[in-house]
Amino acid sequence: MSVLPLDQLTAGMVVATNVCDASGRILLSKGSAITDRHLRIFKTWGVADVDVVVTSSPNPASETDPNASSMPIFPKSMEPFCKKAEVLFRHADMSHPAVQQLFAICVQRVAQEKPEEKKRGI
Repeated sequence: MSVLPLDQLTAGMVVATNVCDASGRILLSKGSAITDRHLRIFKTWGVADVDVVVTSSPNPASETDPNASSMPIFPKSMEPFCKKAEVLFRHADMSHPAVQQLFAICVQRVAQEKPEEKKRGI
């Protein structure tokens, strides 16, 4: 996930979290693709930035920008483990760097679980 300012959004991007206006009204639900119409609505309602799903390699600018998101991008083989971890983090603020690090650790731990631990629920 990556938080982008409104002027960097393009139609087709998928939102990672609900997009809300200042009063908390949901303008676009999590997992929805952004359209040109949504971009106009966001501008009208004063949305400054949007958390979008990252589908490509990390932004090279993040290596030089200390404020850039360090959310890890996992290989496709880690997808089942990411899904399990997402359930645990469903109420967490994934835009926070500390939460992102905890999520990455959780994915790694879920991937390393032994079959007998999975049966016992550990």
